[in-house]
Amino acid sequence: MNTDYKCDVVINFTNGDVVIVVSGNGQTFSFRSGLGFMALPEFFLALTNLYKRETNKSKLDYHGNYDYYYFSSDGTYLQVERISPFTDETFYFIFNLKQYMMAVDKGFSKYLQHVQREKLLPAYKEEDEIINPLGNTVIKFYNDFSSVINN
Repeated sequence: MNTDYKCDVVINFTNGDVVIVVSGNGQTFSFRSGLGFMALPEFFLALTNLYKRETNKSKLDYHGNYDYYYFSSDGTYLQVERISPFTDETFYFIFNLKQYMMAVDKGFSKYLQHVQREKLLPAYKEEDEIINPLGNTVIKFYNDFSSVINN
């Protein structure tokens, strides 16, 4: 079984859609949301709190997500439950928590560098900064997440 973890991030700046795909331990899990400016801070906060053991479960099931996501952890493993309300299907994934977080950190960092290098981030007016899927709020939550996993 392949234990290498990999993460790819795609953000559509036109409509705010975000997709984070993590592969590892022979599984591939996709986190998708139509509201990246809301979903990304919640995603990073949920993982941070699980890693720090401030909680052992977290849910991301608000408007804008394509599916509902429930994360739980015993401190070593991360279990993800993805519920698709449109098909009434439930999918389960189990990952090594630290490897999953390290893959997300590396994948998101790589994506940020690519966006900055290629100057892909569109200009937002100051009053529209809140809806920017890579705005200040998203970057703050990502930096907090990254500092936890890298310390």
